[in-house]
Amino acid sequence: MILSKKTITKGVWAYIFFFISLEPAAFQHYGIVDNFFTVAQILMLILLLFFSFGRISKKELSLKKVCLLMIIYYMYFILNTYANDGRVRHLTIQGIQFIGFVLYLDLVLKDNPKELFRSGINLLTVVIAINCLLTLILKNGLYETIYYTNNYLLGYDNQNINFILPTLVLVLLKNECYKKCKMHIIVTYAIAWITAVRIWSGMTLVVTALMTTVAIFCFHGNKGFFIRRILTGKIFNFWNLLIVDIIANIALVFFRLQYYFEFFIVHVLHRSLTLTGRTIIWDKTFYFIRQRPWFGYGREHYDFRALKYGKHETSPTGLHAHNRFLETLYSGGIIMLILFLGIMFYAAKCLYKVRNTTFAKILSFGIFIYLIGMLTEYYDYCIFLWGFFVIAENAENILSKMKAETPPPEGV
Repeated sequence: MILSKKTITKGVWAYIFFFISLEPAAFQHYGIVDNFFTVAQILMLILLLFFSFGRISKKELSLKKVCLLMIIYYMYFILNTYANDGRVRHLTIQGIQFIGFVLYLDLVLKDNPKELFRSGINLLTVVIAINCLLTLILKNGLYETIYYTNNYLLGYDNQNINFILPTLVLVLLKNECYKKCKMHIIVTYAIAWITAVRIWSGMTLVVTALMTTVAIFCFHGNKGFFIRRILTGKIFNFWNLLIVDIIANIALVFFRLQYYFEFFIVHVLHRSLTLTGRTIIWDKTFYFIRQRPWFGYGREHYDFRALKYGKHETSPTGLHAHNRFLETLYSGGIIMLILFLGIMFYAAKCLYKVRNTTFAKILSFGIFIYLIGMLTEYYDYCIFLWGFFVIAENAENILSKMKAETPPPEGV
């Protein structure tokens, strides 16, 4: 069978391509399995580069800004890491996987968007269900690292959100623009809550609670009246939510906003006001950022960074800055932060065009909640954060195609 843009974006091929690009985090810790996925992801990227940019018009190229900006982002990141003698191989493999995923998702959304709400969401649901089952069966996790023992199919406990949150967002989008799926929504949200309570990760609980609130808004009253009429696109759009997130980062990292929520943090989540030592890491990270503000340090080796921070070489302190913006500044300086912000503001611009649709509101809140989770985490394996930006870029096309093929339901 000859592969083409159309054949790879539907049916069995869609399951295969989504599965290859969405490799569960645990597989990276099993050499043979991970090597298989790496080879498959390299071949997939080569094929997708040909389909995405071979014989493409300037107009079509202008509709792939997220993909192009992401390629520039990772090329800069890899070169910067190489210049600083960092983890080039790890970052290159991640770049191949992430870029391959956004290129494939972009093709699906342009040619056959409903496949995302069939094979894509079905695969994600199965993965988070298996992960949930493992959290209940395996007391000490699926595998161990030198840092943690409670690692499951989707990685360390608070990293589970990288697959759980996208599933919660996409199932709502499926219900909105593809077909009604009330039972699917109930199942996925139940899985998310069981997992969040079982691993008891503070930010995972917060993110799950916030997304559940959005789901309730979608179905509050007659035909989702609350999110359709009360949460107006003029106020609740991604532009404004992004500004709120930037302010929240400044307030938390520099002005210690958490001290105003002592009861919730200490007595409900059972965490310290230092957010399990994160404030100390933030202060040290910012100290190093001031030394190299423009270019940063690349993706450093974990042991080297831990020692640099004055900790033992196996300390989790060396993993990341526990804040997305700080880690971006530390790794790539102001240049990489500008690239990252540029992608987000472009996504906001795209969503603003359809700001009054429930689709745009759900996706905007989904990205915003993901960024809220990154106030105290970095989420290195955040493949679907980039996926959300691609969905945002294609929002108009998705809505027009889905309306033409399957009229969206008016409510539940």
